[in-house]
Amino acid sequence: MSSTYQNYDFGMNWNEKIVPILLNDPNIQKILDAFENDPDETWDRKRNPPCFLSHWKAITDLLGAMLTEEKKNRMNPKLSREFWSEYDRIHALEKKQVYLDEDLHKESMKYHKLLMEGIGWSWEKNPTFIAFWIPFGRCHEWNLIFSFYLAKTVCPELKWEILTSDIHTTVICKETKQIFDILYWGLDRRLADYVFDRPYRSRDNSLGGNRAFKEASEKPKNKRKRGN
Repeated sequence: MSSTYQNYDFGMNWNEKIVPILLNDPNIQKILDAFENDPDETWDRKRNPPCFLSHWKAITDLLGAMLTEEKKNRMNPKLSREFWSEYDRIHALEKKQVYLDEDLHKESMKYHKLLMEGIGWSWEKNPTFIAFWIPFGRCHEWNLIFSFYLAKTVCPELKWEILTSDIHTTVICKETKQIFDILYWGLDRRLADYVFDRPYRSRDNSLGGNRAFKEASEKPKNKRKRGN
């Protein structure tokens, strides 16, 4: 049997298999309700997509990888020179910190939302846009609840389990060595490549599956506080 732990290809299957669940399964709305109603969260799902649940710099990593062309060109008429100046200032501050303080986090969210809306990425108009459903940095909650439910719904014939460590939480079928991890699928430029309709450039044919398994199996050595 292969030693590869193969991740589900969310890009290949998004529109056909995942989107109908997001639109029609009432349990998805219950999952979002649970996050919104958590007293430790400040997320408003009517105004912001789930990717805004991301911790600290994760939302920057997500959008930064996907908006490289937009940031280089800076030609969008809806985004002024003043906008880009302020965006660059906040982005520079973010890069210096491992964890953002609360005020900087709020400023960052505001400008990222303006950036998304400025190039036409609207949560209200396009709630099934794949990038909106990937809150990097929240593996211990998002994979535990959202990805686990989705795996059981999309592939009910497999026996899915949660595999977790201090570093990462993922969803696995041990019998078939399959992984169902939307967060690690989105790494290594796969999310950006999918959104911009390019072939995956990553050489990782497991689509993040091997990394997800390795990190979710790791025993604690030096403490790392957050997962992906």
